[in-house]
Amino acid sequence: MAVLPFKINAPESFGYLSYRLQDLMIENMGRKGYKIVAADTVNKNPRSLITGFETEALKGLGEEMNVRWILAGSATRIGEALSLDVKIFEVTGEGKSYFIYFMARNLEDLSPALEKLSAAADMQMAEKLQ
Repeated sequence: MAVLPFKINAPESFGYLSYRLQDLMIENMGRKGYKIVAADTVNKNPRSLITGFETEALKGLGEEMNVRWILAGSATRIGEALSLDVKIFEVTGEGKSYFIYFMARNLEDLSPALEKLSAAADMQMAEKLQ
């Protein structure tokens, strides 16, 4: 699995969240037993920063990285809250996409929201594996 840096839709001062959210998702999915491509490896590919949610771009990047799953996410600031949106794309097999979102009430709520997001992603992928 490859986890891309998150696209941040917020004032520039929140840009640091792009890689922080990526790292947290990598940690969470790794704890669930998924083999994850290291963030440094993913981030060296210039396409990882511009891919977004476009299916063909995700497929090409996933094939390049030789992974079954690729996860692209965004975080949008709405007042104090953050909307966390993730697309899980199956690179091999049927090429299906799954969309999941959660709200973090504020920055302190980010880690628990990502735990829930990771659990939902795991459920979607585990269901596909059966």
